[in-house]
Amino acid sequence: MSSRTRSVTMGQAVGRLYEIQGLASEDELLHFGVMLMEVPNNREMVMSIPTDQGIIGWLRAKKRDKDRSGGVTLASLLRNEGVRF
Repeated sequence: MSSRTRSVTMGQAVGRLYEIQGLASEDELLHFGVMLMEVPNNREMVMSIPTDQGIIGWLRAKKRDKDRSGGVTLASLLRNEGVRF
């Protein structure tokens, strides 16, 4: 299997979040990021951003988007209906 077709695991992505310098283990942004790792595309994104500061910026942007939308996302709507992905 080539590296392009291999998926990033939840463990790999969460591990990368915990390695970030400047993001304490009790930081709300870290816990928000861990929840984001349920979505495979978010895992791929975290693993593809080359710097810690880049990942922190991406997490902040995702949190801002969530806060603006009142927390309602397609994923949350589908999850409430019992759909997992």
